[in-house]
Amino acid sequence: MIHLLTFLLIGQLDHFGFDNITSPKTVGVPFQITVYALNSSGQPVQYYGSARIYISSVSYPVSPDTAVYFNGNSSWQGNVMVSIAGDNIRLRCEGSGASGESNPFQVVPNTPYRLISILPGQTYAPGNTLGRIGTPSSQQAGSFFNISTYLTDRWCNQITTGSDSIMLRSSDNFSPVASVRLANGSANINYAFRTAGTQRIFVSDLTNSGIKSDTSSNIYIYTGAYNKLLVLLPGETHLPGDTTINTTQTPGKSGSPLEQYVLENFDITVYATDSMWNKTNVSGYPVQVSGSSGFSNPPAQNLSNGSVVFNANFSTKGEKFLYARDLTNNFISYDNFLKISAKANNFDITVNPDTVTPGEIAYINITVYDRNNEPIEGKWVYLSVIGGNGQIIPHYDTVYTNAQGICQSQFISTSGYFNELDSIEIRADNYAETTTVYVIIPDSSVMEGNIVAYPNPFGKINQPYTRFVYYLQQNCNVIFAIYDAFGNRVHYEEIPSGQNGARIGINNLTWDGKNDKGHKVASGVYYVLIKGYLHTNVFLEKHIRVGVIW
Repeated sequence: MIHLLTFLLIGQLDHFGFDNITSPKTVGVPFQITVYALNSSGQPVQYYGSARIYISSVSYPVSPDTAVYFNGNSSWQGNVMVSIAGDNIRLRCEGSGASGESNPFQVVPNTPYRLISILPGQTYAPGNTLGRIGTPSSQQAGSFFNISTYLTDRWCNQITTGSDSIMLRSSDNFSPVASVRLANGSANINYAFRTAGTQRIFVSDLTNSGIKSDTSSNIYIYTGAYNKLLVLLPGETHLPGDTTINTTQTPGKSGSPLEQYVLENFDITVYATDSMWNKTNVSGYPVQVSGSSGFSNPPAQNLSNGSVVFNANFSTKGEKFLYARDLTNNFISYDNFLKISAKANNFDITVNPDTVTPGEIAYINITVYDRNNEPIEGKWVYLSVIGGNGQIIPHYDTVYTNAQGICQSQFISTSGYFNELDSIEIRADNYAETTTVYVIIPDSSVMEGNIVAYPNPFGKINQPYTRFVYYLQQNCNVIFAIYDAFGNRVHYEEIPSGQNGARIGINNLTWDGKNDKGHKVASGVYYVLIKGYLHTNVFLEKHIRVGVIW
């Protein structure tokens, strides 16, 4: 019986009716409505079903759009919120095949809250939470299109009294920043992206910082027609969209070309671009790369998907340039400059003397040649001892070639008990060679604190000088004095700590048999004193006799 009564009551439902809704209402502010379930005579009936209350005149989602339940009552009463502004808004109620609409009423926008931007292909959707529907249509790089901007309330309804100044910028670093003033809450901005790819628009309010900024939907920017060639050298990076005009400032790319070397191949990348330096995808056009003197002139190659890579070199050094030409369309790139340097390819090495005693300096003369066997001026050369106990004298481990491509370093050994062959690596750029110096330990007693002189005697019987070898425990001042058989001093020298002859380790001093006036001494026996000291500490004080024979 209950089920039959319910069926009869539902069957009496013909339509819905609304109590009168007064105007104006404000977007986002809830207000109370009453909806009635009515029969064909307009009389209230019990209704046990649900109903949907919404705005039917809008094709996209807005508020309200809600389900209500009568629960056997003939009416439903509750609060609703309208999100769209308008002068003739109607609410509609539908349920169980019946429907009905309210009287038209006015809804005014709420207070200014945000900006909204609409791109081509999109539709402005006031009352919608996003404020726009549709997908932006793709645009060509460099081509202008219209962007509509609105000052709205929180629900994206236009504030027609707005005259704020707004700023428009984009994710494209090379597209301009635009500033306009709103008229009646909106503005149309003519805009163009320069860089191909996915981009966005950012709109902010300059008048009122409290207004929420807007980020547009993604918009795809496609490349324009092929009409330029761009050359990229090692060290340079493609810069699509670049606004640079002056070719001396290399538009379309960033960075500086890396230094290249005589007769060494390097890559030359050529892009086929549009007017904004965006790489296109054209194929088939032959491209030739040409350059200044010494260029290897590789054969022409066809573009493939907008690019081609050449491998080439210069046979001479200096400031060079090169450019690319499309042999079909006669598109020519601007000149591209780079430095070609001579790279070390071999050395000429002489060591003088090539056999030394501890403390004696060996002079290493190096001439550096390039791949053309030409001497290289201004080349840094690096030396290091890779075998043995010797060392490159400080400040001579890195030397610089002169105008003739020559540089000199110095080697010394100040320690060791046995004869040894020291190995020295010489490097410039990525080229290296090894040379050797033979170190002779004249007497192991040197390491025990004695002085060794050789040859002894000296003069016309062998060589015109003698050498004194001795060992110092640390850097210290040294007195080097020579006396004749009667105690008269013929030579005196004070050597500061750290200088040659006054360094820690084995040291080496020579005497040519002359007095301090530059005259040869008489043949005979002479007494030599070598004293090493620092302040009041004496580290070495030894005498030795040496014979002079003329």
